[in-house]
Amino acid sequence: MLTGHQGPVWATVITPDGKHLVTGSFDNTARVWNMETGELIRTLSGHQNSVRAIAITPDGKHVVTGSGDHTARVWDLKTGTVLHVLEGHGDRIEKTVIGPDGKRLVTISFDTTARIWNLETGELLHHLQGHEGGVETANITPDGNRLLTGSADGTVRMWDMDTGALIDILRGHEGEIVAAAVTPDGNRLVTASADKSTRIWAIDPANYPLLTTNEMLRAAGAKTNFRACRKTQDIIPVLPFPEPGTIWAPEELCDQKAAAK
Repeated sequence: MLTGHQGPVWATVITPDGKHLVTGSFDNTARVWNMETGELIRTLSGHQNSVRAIAITPDGKHVVTGSGDHTARVWDLKTGTVLHVLEGHGDRIEKTVIGPDGKRLVTISFDTTARIWNLETGELLHHLQGHEGGVETANITPDGNRLLTGSADGTVRMWDMDTGALIDILRGHEGEIVAAAVTPDGNRLVTASADKSTRIWAIDPANYPLLTTNEMLRAAGAKTNFRACRKTQDIIPVLPFPEPGTIWAPEELCDQKAAAK
C-alpha cells in the first residue's frame, strides 16, 4: 500500500516501461513511486490546487499534471524539474492527453475549452472553443491527426490537430459525456453518457454516419433495427439485420425517406 498523500488521490498513470507510478492528489502534489518496491521516489510540488490529471510521454521522460489551479505543468520525470507552466485556462483542468509522437499536448477544462500545446516549448498552438459546457473527455486518434472532445453539453467535437479547425460535431446524447475511447485503428469512438446510454460512432471521414446498438435502440422502444443519420436527423430502418449488436448502413440511406418507425 502506498501512503503519503494528504488528500484524496485523483489520478494515476504508469510509465511506459512499467517501472514507475505517478499519482495526483487533492493535496496539490503528484508523487512518483517505484512500482516494484513501493518506494516514494520524489514529490512534485508547485500546483496551488488539486492535481486532477496526469499524462506521461511515450518515451517516459516527461510527465504532465493538470490542476484545479487552472494550469498544467510539464516535469522532467527523472529530476522532478518543472520545464513549463502552461497557463490560460479559466477553470480546472479535467484531463491532459499527449499525442502519439510525444510532441503535442492537449488540455481540457471545465471552462468549456480545449488547448493544444507544443510539449517541447510550452507554446500554445490552438485554443479550441465551441462547447457550451465543461469539456470532460479528450481522445487523440492513433495517427495523431484528430482530437475528439466530449462535453457536459452532450456533444463530441472533432478537431484537426494540425490546424485546430473544427471538423464535425457529433450529436445524439441527451446528457453530459463522461467517458470516451477510440479504437486502436482510429476508426470508431465510443462515448458513455449520463443519459444512461453508450454510443459507437464512425470517425473515419469516409464513414461518418453514427453507429449504434440494437440493445440501446430497443431500450428506447424501437421495434426493429434502425440507424440515425446525423446529416438529416432521420431515423432510418435497416433491414434485414438478423443479429443484435452493432448496426451499420451505407451513407446513401441518409438520402432516403424513412419507411415506418
